[in-house]
Amino acid sequence: MKFSLISLFLYLVSSVALAQDAAFGLKWGMSKELVEKTGVALTRTGGEGNLEIFRTTSVPIPVSIGESYTLTFHQSWGLQKIIMRSKKIQNDPTGREGKEQYNNLKVALSEKYGNPKDTTEYFGLRLFKEFDEFYLCLRYAGCGGWMTTWNADPNLRGMIGLQIRGLSRSEGSILLSYEGPKWSEAVDENSSNKNANDRKGL
Repeated sequence: MKFSLISLFLYLVSSVALAQDAAFGLKWGMSKELVEKTGVALTRTGGEGNLEIFRTTSVPIPVSIGESYTLTFHQSWGLQKIIMRSKKIQNDPTGREGKEQYNNLKVALSEKYGNPKDTTEYFGLRLFKEFDEFYLCLRYAGCGGWMTTWNADPNLRGMIGLQIRGLSRSEGSILLSYEGPKWSEAVDENSSNKNANDRKGL
């Protein structure tokens, strides 16, 4: 009886963790089918091991700058990662509009999740150093980076990342990513399975 009560307690704790709010009106642990029942149309774009990746242009609670959303599901643990890609920022070589969108989200996320875990915001270290080469610099390795991360919840081990991406001289976009409570375990599991399969083939 004691073992059964302990097992039940652990199951309930796990269930509560997986039912935590994620973002955009979704919850961690939702199955693909449950997400689709909310009216979200999913298109499979890839996958590996126990992970499947889907893309959608709609979520239950979208953000104004969002253009598409990538949802990653684990076979057993359901929804475990969400990435929002913003609409393309155009005719903005200095990065003014991109920084404004980024800063608005940064303030909102900090109000909800507390002080950032880490912030990296630098520009012009290599090659593209002119004021109107912001996105070119972010696109070039070692030139610049504009990103902030938060701990979504210390108990759930989730991470949130906000980033400006460079696409061309005057174009960029915003990436906002959320990792679920089981994401690290899912990645480790896939890596272990891949290594095991590789060893079988040697």
